[in-house]
Amino acid sequence: MQAAGAAFVAGSPAEPAGNEIRQRVDGGTSTLARSDRGAHVELTVRARGPVDPAEAWDRYLRPQRWSEWAPQIRRVRASADTIAPGVTGTVHGPLPGLSVDFTVDAVDPESMTWSWTVRAPFGIVLRLDHEIHPDDTGCGTSATIDGPAPVVLGYAPVARYSLGRLVTLR
Repeated sequence: MQAAGAAFVAGSPAEPAGNEIRQRVDGGTSTLARSDRGAHVELTVRARGPVDPAEAWDRYLRPQRWSEWAPQIRRVRASADTIAPGVTGTVHGPLPGLSVDFTVDAVDPESMTWSWTVRAPFGIVLRLDHEIHPDDTGCGTSATIDGPAPVVLGYAPVARYSLGRLVTLR
């Protein structure tokens, strides 16, 4: 991810509310807020590539394909072959015993968007919203990650790398 050179900026379009800080990252904006739960952040990562939008969407749509483009995923056990609201499952990571449970919250095939909630160990909960954006030479994709700041900021480079593979692997 290209966050290293990003600058903290006053909120756009409006000033941050309360104790929020907004940051521009790769043309997106992240919001960092402190609450009773501690530091919380929403961060959007993006990638674009030559893959046909229908192929990129199919890679999202079928959990068994996630490990093709997301190297942090070794395998997925899901309650259905394709994502749909209410589908649940477990994503198994690269290390033995490293897994997270998920629930798909929303899917809109027409706009090629979907959202899910991930529950990790120690009560960590992340919300991820994904989009595919068709263009003349392939597609772009974005993922907005919402959760505890240390987890989101640590995961963002991995997510950005995986999104790049989603839209460039042939």
